[in-house]
Amino acid sequence: MSLLALLATTGAQPLPTRPDTLDGPLTQRLVAWGRVSHHKSTGPVTSTTSHIAPVEADGIVLHWGNVAGDHTPPYAANSSPITVTASITTSSGSHNVTWAGQPNVTIAGGSLATSDPIGWVVAGGTVSVTATVTSSGNVPTMEGYSDGTGAYLVGPLAITGGTPTPDTTDRWLFLGNSVSEGVGDTLHGRSGQDGTGGYPERLATKADVAYLNAAASGERLGQLPAAWAARVGDTLAEHCSHALIAYIVNDIQVYTATELADTHAEYWGTLTATVPNVYAVTCLPRTGTDGTTIAAGATERQAWNAWLRDGAPAYYQAMFSRWQGRPTGDASADTLRIGETGDGRTHPLAGILDAAAVVAGTNPDHWKPGYTSDGVHPNTTGHAAIATALNLP
Repeated sequence: MSLLALLATTGAQPLPTRPDTLDGPLTQRLVAWGRVSHHKSTGPVTSTTSHIAPVEADGIVLHWGNVAGDHTPPYAANSSPITVTASITTSSGSHNVTWAGQPNVTIAGGSLATSDPIGWVVAGGTVSVTATVTSSGNVPTMEGYSDGTGAYLVGPLAITGGTPTPDTTDRWLFLGNSVSEGVGDTLHGRSGQDGTGGYPERLATKADVAYLNAAASGERLGQLPAAWAARVGDTLAEHCSHALIAYIVNDIQVYTATELADTHAEYWGTLTATVPNVYAVTCLPRTGTDGTTIAAGATERQAWNAWLRDGAPAYYQAMFSRWQGRPTGDASADTLRIGETGDGRTHPLAGILDAAAVVAGTNPDHWKPGYTSDGVHPNTTGHAAIATALNLP
């Protein structure tokens, strides 16, 4: 009996044909979603995550990190090494993952491991990752549970592969705190599928793009540099074409809007050397659980939003090689706003996502009714509303 006849008899479907485009020049890029694992569990932990690949790719590579913080920034080196054993199922079949030719890899705290390339996937296909992570101490896990069964999720920080060149598909890096991580969304972390991590991941799924969600609960922008190498690193960031920076809801509790305009403008300018298109988010309301009792910092939150909506006026300090914010409404000759160029330099911010305008009530310091459950994070309705009203550029 022929193979096709056998498949027809058993009801199984033949594997897809390997695309001819994968025989041409390929460039290593992000090909499916990944998420930082930084919540603490005890091992061993075994789980399966499913990663839809918007683009076809050959030589699938898993990137695995070992960081821990468990809601206490900075999220840097885990105190214990971990050992990862994994297999993947792709359009080309099932494959055991190797690491420098070995069946598993031990990753020191704060380090990243890269698997050997294996298998290929068609556009719209799935990379299913089954992994077991062991440790004598903490096993970093993703926020939430798997399918509501109580089993913690472990998974890759990023999935890359060789994609046909040229490839103009967008790939996103999400940096922020618990809102970007997806806290408040009842889908958050529940199934290990695309679009389950709050509005950024919902937006990415809506746009059908690969992403790396490196957001961490409780974090402020100033705490990111110390954890950058362990959490993302320049090598992985270079696989992303766009970045969404959304730290402001925590930052504004500590600093003024003027101070944050300076630090964010400087960071945006630094990040564009690695990720060329950087976007910022307006600050969501912060209230009591009723959604209307205004928490401290409202004046600074609105000042930040006004500054962003004015195009984030800033200028380049040549003496210090950095960008610095300018006041809202500033009309100085060397002030640039989003999209403007002067003296051979372009404003470091490519645009904004006005999430606050979606979830704020008539009073901009209030939430719309039913859009939050704790006054700090959008709930499922709020996350979904943002993802419905906005689009990734």
